Amino acid sequence: PNTLVSIVDNAFRESHVTSMNLPTTVTVLGNECFRGCEYLEEDFDLSNITSLGFNAFMNCGKVNITNLPRISTYQSSAFSNCGNTSITIPKEVTCIKS
Repeated sequence: PNTLVSIVDNAFRESHVTSMNLPTTVTVLGNECFRGCEYLEEDFDLSNITSLGFNAFMNCGKVNITNLPRISTYQSSAFSNCGNTSITIPKEVTCIKS
């Protein structure tokens, strides 16, 4: 829906969801919101995201992030074991936590 602004912590964690249309109104992705969604096969444009939780896309091997959020700090393991083979880190990033 056009009113959705946040995906809460653990919302889809380890679910069997296979696709997801992330509305441009979403600006917050909670901790581990998509962690372990091994069947999720999607390209995500995260350019509208202002807050990205830790382990947000951890172990989502078929997910491809097309545009990273322009936030200053990336939480630990946000994209660990994602499908991306290359990324461009936005100039706004000042910290990537381990």
